[in-house]
Amino acid sequence: LTGFTSSQVSVLTTNQLQSLSSNQLKGIKAADIPFLTTAQIAILNNEQISGLTTDQIVTLTSQQIAAINPDNVYALTASQIAALNTKQIRGLTTAQILLFLTEQIAAFESSDMVGFSTDQIATFKSEYVFNLRTLQIAALNSDQIKAFGSGLITQFSSDQVRAIEIADLPGLTTDQIQAWVP
Repeated sequence: LTGFTSSQVSVLTTNQLQSLSSNQLKGIKAADIPFLTTAQIAILNNEQISGLTTDQIVTLTSQQIAAINPDNVYALTASQIAALNTKQIRGLTTAQILLFLTEQIAAFESSDMVGFSTDQIATFKSEYVFNLRTLQIAALNSDQIKAFGSGLITQFSSDQVRAIEIADLPGLTTDQIQAWVP
């Protein structure tokens, strides 16, 4: 597939794409990945998703990220998740976020945590909170911290609470602060 042009990649049928092995998909040049349609991305199975190289992953558009079938999002490897940039993270849908494995949440680069919208953070499950690293918490802004609400904020460990930047503390709501007080 390395000999394919971007125009040829974009016209592969869903049946053709579905018949490709993950090794064959690796043959698509990273520069040609953005030419795959969202419909083509949507039909990729979990083996094909996990088989994409990080070079291919970083070229996916936010629309292509949103097109990944939520049932296959668990197939994203830690290195693929770590390769996502803030724009791609914004492309994640609520349905995809809800189906992440807890260890996948820990794989996001701290510097890219700012990519999560407040709506996306509001969908986090409590088990995700347990797996957030302190550097990830420290990278969040005050609006993002506020998005955890009073329910999820109680799931923060002592180390996670200490990781909240001083500049972000004024963003905490009264309900969040009261949730910490026994």
